[in-house]
Amino acid sequence: MTREAGLARSRPAPGAATDRDDGLTSPAVVTAFAILDLLAGRDTPARLAEVVAALSLPKTSALRVLRTLVSLDVVRRDAATGGYRIGPRLGDYAHVPDGQESLLVREFPDAARPLQEHLDETVQLAVLTGTTVTFVAKLDTSRPVRLVTYVGRQLPAHASASGKAILAHVGPSALRAVLDTGLPRVGPRTITEQAEFLAALDRVRRDGYAAEIEESAADLRCFSAPVFDAAGIVRAAFTVCVATVHIPEDRCQVLIDSVRAGALHLSQALGAATTKEGTST
Repeated sequence: MTREAGLARSRPAPGAATDRDDGLTSPAVVTAFAILDLLAGRDTPARLAEVVAALSLPKTSALRVLRTLVSLDVVRRDAATGGYRIGPRLGDYAHVPDGQESLLVREFPDAARPLQEHLDETVQLAVLTGTTVTFVAKLDTSRPVRLVTYVGRQLPAHASASGKAILAHVGPSALRAVLDTGLPRVGPRTITEQAEFLAALDRVRRDGYAAEIEESAADLRCFSAPVFDAAGIVRAAFTVCVATVHIPEDRCQVLIDSVRAGALHLSQALGAATTKEGTST
């Protein structure tokens, strides 16, 4: 089954009643989203006739909605073929943080500053975005040799401490999406075997933190701990990265304790309960 077919089966037909239909549904809005789903599921632009046929829409209705979406830059029309494709404006909405993410970004400096000031290492906050992690906040080390990173930077989730910290606590569908990528190699020591990767996630759940040594890049070692909300849902990962793989064991433990403390700070900001041992529940 193609991605396009999968999307079509997962969405109600334009104008169809849903279990939340209260009589106030706008058919034009339903049609617009059906068209967006169709275009998002295609690798090539869709001509008007293809949209009409795929969604069983009246030609005039489909054209009116498409012209509106084009005027808003949500959809682009290809001048050469006349086909329609997703426009750049949707990307703006994809990067708007939700309420909890905004709160985490605001709280991040208070959680990260003690670690950054006392240990002088790069500290980051990451969220899961599909099969990648996206870094939404950071504090840099003052060291001359440092991790090159920035807000908005993305990494394959399977090849980062941040990703493993989050993936150890997500639902089956989110984890399956990552496994279905085939776990491609990113750094010299990326885990590419599914059984080994799942075992690594078991260790994250057992230990309360994730670690990586050169899984995302050479000469880089990272430690990360998950951030939970009041419902116990994992929302982010609090991470420290050191631009060397050679770290004394006592310093490793200090870094681990620090990322767990930072993650706990952020979890508490989201209303997560804590146990007597100080870990999120």
